[in-house]
Amino acid sequence: RGASNSVEEVETHQKAEKLVISLEKKINENIRQRAKYAGKPASFMGSEVDLDEQIKKLHVLATVPKFYPRLIKANFINTLLGLITHVNSDISVDTLALVNELIDQDQDPEESSFQYVSALIDEFSRRDTKALEVLVQNAERLLNENKKLR
Repeated sequence: RGASNSVEEVETHQKAEKLVISLEKKINENIRQRAKYAGKPASFMGSEVDLDEQIKKLHVLATVPKFYPRLIKANFINTLLGLITHVNSDISVDTLALVNELIDQDQDPEESSFQYVSALIDEFSRRDTKALEVLVQNAERLLNENKKLR
């Protein structure tokens, strides 16, 4: 039975890594498309939709807090912070929702996954990029954009 759990855990880690790698590819493609078609948003919109869909797929990572140390090691926090500042507000909002889901675990501090969530939160607070400042600035930006739409 223990071997089965190990196999499942490895498969889960591999799936999570594939999701993160796919996200990086979508980000890079979006950057290329935005640079290539800077004045033609319709031309890079497909890459924005793909990126946004990939962000939504990452919500499954919140179910595997044991993977958080690997996310931290892979510099995933900087990736998230970069997406929060994305020009496309849908991408920013969906990234904020992902961050919220990753860190908003209703768990007892005695549970084993609590340490992983705490480590992720600590990593956000340690960022040289001033994660809190990025979050606040972009929340303000999104609020201002929302007011303009009304």
